[in-house]
Amino acid sequence: MALARRASLVVVLLLACVGTASAECAWVLWAVTARSDPRARGEVRRSCETVRGADTRQDCEKLASDYQSKAAKNAMFSCLPDTVDPRGPKGSVR
Repeated sequence: MALARRASLVVVLLLACVGTASAECAWVLWAVTARSDPRARGEVRRSCETVRGADTRQDCEKLASDYQSKAAKNAMFSCLPDTVDPRGPKGSVR
């Protein structure tokens, strides 16, 4: 149940980013996976990886649908503009 709530939060955050994007940019299909970490008392670990790129949001959403139909239950696919990275900042800037 907690996994479902956390996955829902990930989807909401990703959709919020998409709403602010321009329609003219390229789109990236992201795979978001969540796993329970037995060493961390059931804490859920989330990972985001790029899958493919697309020229339009519609093309990316079609890819997401295709991948989702073949994916494991712990994977979700989401399209984001190429300017958005759901993993967050890469480190400090000096």
